[in-house]
Amino acid sequence: MNTCSDNAFQSRIETLIQLCGSVAELSRKSHLSRGVISKYQNGESDPSRSRLIALAEAAGVRVEWLATGEGPMRPDGARAAPAPHSQPALNLERLARIGEAIADLYREENARIYPRQLARLQGETYNDLAETTTSDEEWELGLKITLQRLRRDLRAQPGDGSSKRLA
Repeated sequence: MNTCSDNAFQSRIETLIQLCGSVAELSRKSHLSRGVISKYQNGESDPSRSRLIALAEAAGVRVEWLATGEGPMRPDGARAAPAPHSQPALNLERLARIGEAIADLYREENARIYPRQLARLQGETYNDLAETTTSDEEWELGLKITLQRLRRDLRAQPGDGSSKRLA
């Protein structure tokens, strides 16, 4: 299977993320890192057979459908998995704050981030903070920690003297 050029496979990965509610939840259920899932999502890597099975089981879909797009998505008689929990209304102020903070960090580090990458990182950060924080103080602290990790990751990337890029 050559998923690197298979936009349909990337679309099926997006479907798994939607079924699970977030990249973080798919990661938790499949026991695969968010980075690995992101590589599949971006078409940068192909999953091994065992990882394909883990992803399919995590989202409750058939392995054949995930691998090829053929046949029914769900096992016979299976219904769509219920949402892991009800999501509160989207807080647009927090979402905007995350996007601005990430964009500012990349600018400060003289690194390039493409709009789609920013949106994905912004959404993942929002979902992670929404799932793990209960107060405004926790949310602010969580965002600060996330930005520190992102800065550390940017600085750790090997460079060639040109602008950096985080995929």
